[in-house]
Amino acid sequence: MTIYKVIGSNIKELRKNKGLYQRDLAAILGVSHVAVSKWESGTNKIDVDVLEAIASYFGIRIGELFIY
Repeated sequence: MTIYKVIGSNIKELRKNKGLYQRDLAAILGVSHVAVSKWESGTNKIDVDVLEAIASYFGIRIGELFIY
């Protein structure tokens, strides 16, 4: 599994645990729902600033997004 798929899988799990749709998380982060979809599928890289925003929103350390 690539690191992008690991990160995407973790984002998807965090999002679902909060009861959010992709469009909800996209609005929170100021990105498109398509971007969130591509991150979750592991097909797009995520900017470090966005990773920091995701970690902050979910109350986790950024490194936790990289754990398989």
